[in-house]
Amino acid sequence: LTLNLEDLLWQGSSVKITPAHGLLADLVNHFPVARGAIEVVYMGKFAGFFGGTLFQSYGGLLADMNNFPAQPDQRPPARPLKAPQPVLHSLPLADDFFIKLTRYQGGNLGPVILAPGFTVRASSFAIDTVDCNLVEALCAAGYDVWLFDYRASPDSGSPIKAFTIDDIATIDWPAATQFVLQQTGARDLQVLAHCVGSMTLLMALLKGMTGVRSVISSALTLHPVTNWLSYLKVDSNLVQLLDNMNTFSDGFDIVPGGSQTDEQTDHAIDVVAWNVPVPVGEECKNPVCRRVFSIFGPSYTHAQLNNGTHNALLEMFGPVAIPPFAQLATIIDHGVVVDADGADSYLLPHQIGRLALPISFITGGLNQIFDPETIARTYHWLKSQNGPAHYDQHVFDRYAHMDLFIGRDAARDVFPHLLERLARHPASSP
Repeated sequence: LTLNLEDLLWQGSSVKITPAHGLLADLVNHFPVARGAIEVVYMGKFAGFFGGTLFQSYGGLLADMNNFPAQPDQRPPARPLKAPQPVLHSLPLADDFFIKLTRYQGGNLGPVILAPGFTVRASSFAIDTVDCNLVEALCAAGYDVWLFDYRASPDSGSPIKAFTIDDIATIDWPAATQFVLQQTGARDLQVLAHCVGSMTLLMALLKGMTGVRSVISSALTLHPVTNWLSYLKVDSNLVQLLDNMNTFSDGFDIVPGGSQTDEQTDHAIDVVAWNVPVPVGEECKNPVCRRVFSIFGPSYTHAQLNNGTHNALLEMFGPVAIPPFAQLATIIDHGVVVDADGADSYLLPHQIGRLALPISFITGGLNQIFDPETIARTYHWLKSQNGPAHYDQHVFDRYAHMDLFIGRDAARDVFPHLLERLARHPASSP
């Protein structure tokens, strides 16, 4: 359906103002010539309203983006989860940081930790906008599920201040693993970790963390391969540019109107987001999508999201801390995991054997944040170092990044594979 300027003028000329009572009615009744002047005034008002609405919606980076966030009535009513009541645990760390663990005790098959990507809430694994989420699927299968919000998560309780990716690997992961083992009395546990959660888990294991029986590693591993836009961000030192801008200082909020940003900062972020290209077919006016895609890249393909999940995206993301991006940029630049100083302190010969445990690598075939080549490189490297017995990989063709877990059909297409991989490595008897 199209409406060009000629059509609009034709429609406008058909509008007749016929006031029934009041001063305008008196004017028209006594001075018929006044009708034309009144119609001009009101058509002018209508034109201003109509044009302003168009500009707000389609005016690009100059538009007022606040007209796009999902309204409460666009989000489906929350449904009760088909899972046990969650039990929350908040663990304080040094320097005022925290981690949070949320337990859904679904059965006696042993504990499974689920860790999300950077700046994503672990509760995204339990979204109620799909018929069956991953927490529900695991609980139905009999697992004791633990959602892990490390310090980069909006739900961790941590402040938005400087930390490194190393901190997540060497502090957060060991603390979470030890706590779950203590609470459950289990000898060991299984982990499904996504993106930065996945990479930092592998880093933690290389540094000597124990207690993990098997791993499902999603999207980001030890050898990141990304797209041209991410490499451009690294080459242009985007992190330093943002860090030098007083507007953003230590961080900002992915969610428009979020607690970490004021209105002026919101508009500044939207201007940046509108200038970053998005893949063909993923164009979207939702400001959360624009911000997620401009900062991280295409975190999902819209074709895999139902409308309710798309409108609930603002519930999954939150404040972003800028300093850790410096190490991420360094890792992407090197094409392999390094520490915050750029040193090779993880892939040392005497540490590689610590990854001689069952690891299943998964990703989406449409992943443009971290190309499927990412899991392939780590998979083949580990096979060459520790032998092929421990590792496997799988690519889900029609999926991208985090839609592996929040996608409309993920329960049908993805979850059975995850459950089968977990079942391959059952807990040992006490």
